[in-house]
Amino acid sequence: MRIRERHLKILRAVTVAITAVIILLPVVWFILIGVINYDAVLRGSPRLADFTLEHYRKLSARVPVSGIILDTAFLALLSSIFAALLAVPSAYVISRGDGKLFNQLYTISLTVWLVPPVALSLQVYFWFIQLGLYDEFGGLLVLYSVIGTTLIILLLTPFLDRIPKQLDEAAWVDGLQGFGALWHIHLPAVSHLLLGASMLCFVRSWNELLFAGLLTNVRVRTMPVAILSMVTGSHIEWGQIAALGTLALIPAPLALAFFLASGVFKQGRRRASRGGVSR
Repeated sequence: MRIRERHLKILRAVTVAITAVIILLPVVWFILIGVINYDAVLRGSPRLADFTLEHYRKLSARVPVSGIILDTAFLALLSSIFAALLAVPSAYVISRGDGKLFNQLYTISLTVWLVPPVALSLQVYFWFIQLGLYDEFGGLLVLYSVIGTTLIILLLTPFLDRIPKQLDEAAWVDGLQGFGALWHIHLPAVSHLLLGASMLCFVRSWNELLFAGLLTNVRVRTMPVAILSMVTGSHIEWGQIAALGTLALIPAPLALAFFLASGVFKQGRRRASRGGVSR
């Protein structure tokens, strides 16, 4: 039996290693393209003399890199915060409410993620033009916050459903009125899930291209739009794309490191297995 378990551990380790290589190898090569010359890219085997920062220098001369990073970071951060603030009470109302209205709110949130964004893009574009939100930071912030809110609602509501309603009744007896039960009972129970969902909203807003490219022009420029602007009809600046794309990869490992350091995955699964709260 021990031999079988040892073989399973070895097989699991080999599988993880092979999967990691398959996923990370293209990413590592993409990062290398940003710091080696074109000859080394075509040759496929860079040497020490081939490494250069020329692509980053050309990139900084072509686009305002710091401004693009700040716009994208603030947009992603603020939209994830607003989404969490809106989604928590909404998910609580949907979970504890009775009637078709509350079910429809959850259905609307689900529909936002089932319908392809391109199918909504034309109507959203007209709304932004009519409301004067085109090429405005606030307009994109509102849109990303709404999209993030629907995602967090979809993730939080099933967990809130598993918290016994008797706890709400006990909280009311103890004098917790309104959203008091949400703040003192439910929010601590789903805090790690909420943190993880907010990080997903951050990464999603950071990487969003369709609406950012459709609803912005000059005043607001996000990272994906800036990368796309380096593709022209006659030439593709692969070195500069790789340089800016490397900067765009920063949130992903930071989010993963944060998850692992804070124990979001383990504590979230532990709470889910116990029904969301300690009983």
